[in-house]
Amino acid sequence: MSVLLRGDLTPFVLRPYRETIQMSGHSLFKKEIRLLSENYGNYARFFKQPDGSYEGVFSHDAGYLLGDLIWQHFAKPDNLIYCEELPEAGYTLMVIVIDGKVFLDNKINHRDLLEELATLSATPLSFSVYVCGDTPLSDHPGAGKLVLDTERVNSFSRLTEALFPTLALDPHLQLLPIETAISELKIDQPLRIFIALMFGLVLLTLIGWWVEELPTTATLKPVQVELPAQHYLDAMQTPDPANQLRYLANAIVLLYSLPGWQAVTVTYDNGNLASVEVHSLGGSLDNLLKWAAANRITVELNRDGATMYLTLPMFNRSNVDKVPLNTQATLAVLVDRMMQVIPQKSVTINGETALGYFKKTDVTVEIKNLSPAALKLVAGQLSGLPIVLTSSTLNLTNGLLSGTIQLTVLGN
Repeated sequence: MSVLLRGDLTPFVLRPYRETIQMSGHSLFKKEIRLLSENYGNYARFFKQPDGSYEGVFSHDAGYLLGDLIWQHFAKPDNLIYCEELPEAGYTLMVIVIDGKVFLDNKINHRDLLEELATLSATPLSFSVYVCGDTPLSDHPGAGKLVLDTERVNSFSRLTEALFPTLALDPHLQLLPIETAISELKIDQPLRIFIALMFGLVLLTLIGWWVEELPTTATLKPVQVELPAQHYLDAMQTPDPANQLRYLANAIVLLYSLPGWQAVTVTYDNGNLASVEVHSLGGSLDNLLKWAAANRITVELNRDGATMYLTLPMFNRSNVDKVPLNTQATLAVLVDRMMQVIPQKSVTINGETALGYFKKTDVTVEIKNLSPAALKLVAGQLSGLPIVLTSSTLNLTNGLLSGTIQLTVLGN
């Protein structure tokens, strides 16, 4: 996360942390928000989504949400790419919106910009594209220029004046101190009304008891019924695999800032810890330990270098269907979705195990040479499916990820 100051000294937040948060009770909801704030910053804003969830945006810095303001300026198309040449030589202001959510907003050098745009070639989406100034993204071929495939472009517009210096501000897109942001949600207001109504109902009931003589009733013993799908529901009380992979991708981005050391392998076993094997590139152990302490990471030294243990925040999914979905239908959706972000065959079905009312099917997803940003696209394809992330082993080479993700599909 960083801040870009405009000429009038207005601060704009770049690369804030974004997380979809399910409303699973007011108390638990606020507890989850405060836990996320501890890790990702004490300034936040929350936006309610059509499905009733909230998009939480967190930053360690105060300021306006640049990506959201630019998206709003262009009337919020579902998919947007905006590139504006900055006065700083070799840098471009870049905003990408995918499926109605800000995917990237950053000041980025031309080499990294081309890499980010290359990840979009694997999506089936078409974008509204706006450029201003001399940027690597163009609608005409040329030296150092990237031209998107025609099927990726819904419209292409070239602006004559830079947007950032005169971008209109919106107080609803300004990050607030975390407690102020929570109070802005007004989520306790319906609860206070409900309590008042319940108090009135109880009061009327007490008056009724006082006026009338109630007949004696027999005490009924509760009957305990075991739900046929209870074992399935228990199995689904696990973290959302989409969130797990997003957290993992963010952790890998953090590892890129490790000075003098290189992350080689990242292993994750469906908990809140990811282990990372790191090798020295000339960096000292002292610097490694200082960097790890500053980022609250545990280090274990060994003969090959060191193993680092990263704590990932995990919260169980809140909305679970009581009836398991058809396994074959879920597998078909999974394969189709993965084809949208990984063109080559990536899903292998390993076998299934019957577990009474439902069964589980083990699946392997193989990835090759993906950036952490592309890993987030893979994560998004798992949203809403009855799937458990079992483990993953990812190797890092030249900043790209290759390896396997082990999943378990649950269904009838």
